[in-house]
Amino acid sequence: MSKGRPRTTGGTLYRRPNSAVWWARYRNREGLVIRESTGTVDPEEAERFLRKRLDDRDDGKLPVVLASKNLTFGPCRASRVHCEWAEWFLHTRSIPPFRSKGTHQQNMNAVKFLRPVFGDTRLLDITPEAIEYYIAQRLNSPRKVRTKLGVRLLGNLKPATVHQEFRVLRRMLNVAVKQKRLPINPCKRRRIPRVDQ
Repeated sequence: MSKGRPRTTGGTLYRRPNSAVWWARYRNREGLVIRESTGTVDPEEAERFLRKRLDDRDDGKLPVVLASKNLTFGPCRASRVHCEWAEWFLHTRSIPPFRSKGTHQQNMNAVKFLRPVFGDTRLLDITPEAIEYYIAQRLNSPRKVRTKLGVRLLGNLKPATVHQEFRVLRRMLNVAVKQKRLPINPCKRRRIPRVDQ
C-alpha cells in the first residue's frame, strides 16, 4: 500500500479552456472535491488562494468560509437573496419582540452609517483595520442637525455615538459567527472608542 501523502491533504491549480483565470481543485475533510475560481490570472496569487483554502480546511473553518464567501454586509449587486447581512439582522434579530423598540431604532440608525462603508464588502473581508479606520473617520465627522433653515454642522460627533455604532457592528458580526457565516469577529481585535465623561 502506498505511503504517499493522503489525497485529502493537497490541491491543484488549473485553467479552464479559453480562460486566463486560475481555478483551484482540492478536497474537503470529507474527501469531496471542491472546485473554485481563484479570481486571479496571477499564478502566485492563485497559489496563495489555494494555500489559504487548505489551511482553512485543516483548521476546520472551510465550511464557514464557503458558506459565507458571497455574503455581503450591505447591498449585493447580483441578488438580494441571502446576501445582505445587515438587512437579515434587522429583520430577524432586531425587530420587536426580539429586541425592544428603542434598541431596534438604535440598530437601524447605526446601520444607516455602517452600510455606506461596508455595504458591498463580504463579511469575510471586513478587517480589524477597516473597522479601526471607520471609527477614526466617524470620530472626526461633524454632527449634523436638521433645522428649519437646513442642516447645521455642530462640531464633531460625540464618542458615545461612535461607541454605539461600534457595539451594533460587533453584535451583528457576533451573530454571523454564531450562525457559522463568519469564522471570527474582527471587532474582537479592536478596542471600543473611549467615551469621555
